[in-house]
Amino acid sequence: MFARTAKIAAVLIGITTALALLSVAQTVAWFAYQGRSHPAYSVLIVGRLFDWYTCLIFLPILWWLVRRLQAIGASWPRTIAVLLLASIVVSAAKYAIFLPLQQWLSGNRTTTLAGVLSGNVIIEMMIFWAAIAIMYGFEYYRQFKERESVQLQLERRISEMQLAALRAQLHPHFLFNTLNAIATVLHRDPARADKAIVNLAELLRAVMEQRDREEIPLEAELDLARRYLDIMSLRSGENMTVSWSIAPEARQAAVPYFILQPLLENALEHGFANQTDAGRLTVSAKVNDDSLQLAVEDDGAGLGDATVDGIGLSTTSQRLAELYGKSGRLSLENGSNGGSRVIVQIPLRRASAAA
Repeated sequence: MFARTAKIAAVLIGITTALALLSVAQTVAWFAYQGRSHPAYSVLIVGRLFDWYTCLIFLPILWWLVRRLQAIGASWPRTIAVLLLASIVVSAAKYAIFLPLQQWLSGNRTTTLAGVLSGNVIIEMMIFWAAIAIMYGFEYYRQFKERESVQLQLERRISEMQLAALRAQLHPHFLFNTLNAIATVLHRDPARADKAIVNLAELLRAVMEQRDREEIPLEAELDLARRYLDIMSLRSGENMTVSWSIAPEARQAAVPYFILQPLLENALEHGFANQTDAGRLTVSAKVNDDSLQLAVEDDGAGLGDATVDGIGLSTTSQRLAELYGKSGRLSLENGSNGGSRVIVQIPLRRASAAA
């Protein structure tokens, strides 16, 4: 706070000094135009500096008055009246301070305060009103930046709440599916069910470790996906194979936490819903220039009339929009083997920058 005040004071002193020196130059030019010799430079400089610095003394008072009028919500007529009176009082006070120096510099002791004010009060008031206008401009800019900051914080908070709500929607589905898969083999194959429960515990621990982060490395996300598929394979037994095609340069890219689970769930629930033969899933990740593309492809029933909203991927699409705006996209297309492919495209960022 002190450093900021000192910086503002230094700027004001610099501007005031520059105006004083310009006033000296103007006076010298005026005397030259009149064909007369000007007073000594030392007299001119001291006089003009004192003249302008006495203006500077009263600026904090006017600044306090401007802030006070805004704080109490004064109407414009009242504000103008108060500031007009203040500028007159400040101009008179300024010359009451400046007059003794002017008398000493000029050697004219007969100069009176009334005489000085009659010739200079309008100009002084214009100077103070220019300063007041700058103060109002600065104050409105400060308020604008404050409102902008509050608005950004509010928007960020709303976005965080929306993302939290969207993520919360994923967990019940995930738990329901995994517990249902375990239930299918609990009695006929207790050993497999026991292994699945251990896998579920490890998966939940991994989920809890990452729960406060919106983005994690793709490598960590792939580990979550593998654990999820290990459990879900209980329902299909050996009738599902999974292949992974992950570009090395994509492994440390930042991806939304739990982004693959709903894509995998969609393939399992819709792609293989009515399929009796062995199903095949392909999970891929590759880098395209400045973007990362994730895809989950199945060889199941295909798209048909399915849409993003219709097959339960709307939550994922909303998350991408919240996190990346138009740079995050989810799309559906026919797979290369007659099934369907869900594609997620997001900006490419290293996980270390997103952590």
